[in-house]
Amino acid sequence: MLPFNVKLSQIASVGVNGLGIEPTAKMISDLALLYEKEELLPTIAKEQTPSGIRSRIALVSSDSQYRLLLGVDSFLFTLNAIDYSGSNINETGEFTEKAIPVFTKILQHFDLKANRMGIVTEGVISELAGEQLEGLSEKLFNAPAFFKTLHPFEWDWRLVSLLDREFGGKTEPTNNIVILKRRKIQLQRNGETQPDQLDSILVNLDININPDNTMPRFSYEDVEKYFSTAAKWIDTLSNEMNDFLFADKNKLEQAGE
Repeated sequence: MLPFNVKLSQIASVGVNGLGIEPTAKMISDLALLYEKEELLPTIAKEQTPSGIRSRIALVSSDSQYRLLLGVDSFLFTLNAIDYSGSNINETGEFTEKAIPVFTKILQHFDLKANRMGIVTEGVISELAGEQLEGLSEKLFNAPAFFKTLHPFEWDWRLVSLLDREFGGKTEPTNNIVILKRRKIQLQRNGETQPDQLDSILVNLDININPDNTMPRFSYEDVEKYFSTAAKWIDTLSNEMNDFLFADKNKLEQAGE
């Protein structure tokens, strides 16, 4: 797995027609009862849509780590870091086990089918020596001589590949996305008043069903099968990126054991 020093978030999404789920008093009351067991409390959220900012319903845990946004064309379930390192964010499979019943309830309640599903994990790799950071840019980019002499302190790297994936007897084309960004970011350590400025790699891993087919076709059973399997896909992608980026470092660590 990629050696995240800070785990930022895990996100699961289902594409739906949620336009009719407006933040009325009755809707908010119904959803409060629906998610009473999960201890998700409804609130009003703002969503940026192509037609402008709209008021939507979000359901949030009391500690703010879990959030379900009922958007116009998708439902987003997010686990956010609540401390410096993201210690509340664990295995991907643990997150999807939490997401599945959340999506099942909302799809059954409104009798909806999804047209798309996706899973994202985001983190920060910050504890790298200068030569390791320079080595990454040399590995990722065939840069012109100028940037080989003067190593860039910021860069963006993004790859997307299309792959047919199977889940629960269905086969769907999926976008498989890796985004790496080198940035200086500020992170506030627990108990400290001043944030640290860290030379870091921001990582985004994303596997989602290709959006070309907009037909609502995935039942809540399909959603369960997708997310049960997608956790393994994300973990495999993370392992492959770790082997690619840090093969030399990993060999040295294994040799020292």
